[in-house]
Amino acid sequence: MIPFVASFVFVASLVCVQRAARPREGKTGVGAITVLFFSNQTLALAFSFFWPFRESLGGTMQPLSTLWQPLSLALFFVLGLLFTFAAVRHGDISVATPVFGLKIFMVVLLLSVLGSEKLSISMWLAAAMAATGVGLIQWTGRGRPRHVFITIVLASLASMFYAHFDVLIQGWAPSWGVGRILPITFWFVSIISLPMIPWVDWHKLKDREIRGWVALTSFLTMLQAFMIVGALAYFGDAARINIVFATRGMWAVVLAWAIGRTASTNDAEGNLTALRIRFMGASLLTLAVIIAIAFPGS
Repeated sequence: MIPFVASFVFVASLVCVQRAARPREGKTGVGAITVLFFSNQTLALAFSFFWPFRESLGGTMQPLSTLWQPLSLALFFVLGLLFTFAAVRHGDISVATPVFGLKIFMVVLLLSVLGSEKLSISMWLAAAMAATGVGLIQWTGRGRPRHVFITIVLASLASMFYAHFDVLIQGWAPSWGVGRILPITFWFVSIISLPMIPWVDWHKLKDREIRGWVALTSFLTMLQAFMIVGALAYFGDAARINIVFATRGMWAVVLAWAIGRTASTNDAEGNLTALRIRFMGASLLTLAVIIAIAFPGS
């Protein structure tokens, strides 16, 4: 249930990112770095609430020599969030969101590689279906093929970095404990973001509308991460948590388009035929990840 609710919050945060970047005609919004900086600071503050309960959440404080683990997690998270915002800012939600579903397939691949397991026929079938799904999504961008291609590349990079984050936190959280590894990781996220300060669009934040969209994006990003990352660290089982989260791609095409019409985002430009084809691509992606999990050894 938590990943399902988080998927709704995720799409809502992407709509806010687009509104922060393009508030309305004639007004220039903020860049991805600005939204990333404030989101990361909000995340660091939110995950700090785990620290007072660290003793009751399992694990023990690890040696200082292992601080590279939460630091690595922080780097993967920041890069994943950066490419997520970049994909949405420069593209369409109905294109980017289904491609984010590739993360679960990448998680399965990483778990397989780290476990030295041979890929099954079902995994190769899932890979072919995923590739076809991405192809359908890209093909619908007939008016802006290069624009859609860039969106897919950025969304795929975001999925890759998030997949590494999910697999690693599942492996490292038990020894550290949820109450330690999450606050430390996101404190690192905050520190890593400090060099971004010169590139934050401070002057544009004087605009009340833009400032509001940035604040809402930061809050929704924090809420979604709180649910998904918390579940990953506490329950583990990255594959099954992600499969529920990944199904957002199938309905997000329609939801993002509908919201886009109201909010005047780029997704409003899509016609019904393109929407149907994108939905087919998103469905193939979703089915691919289900096969990858339901039949891992077939």
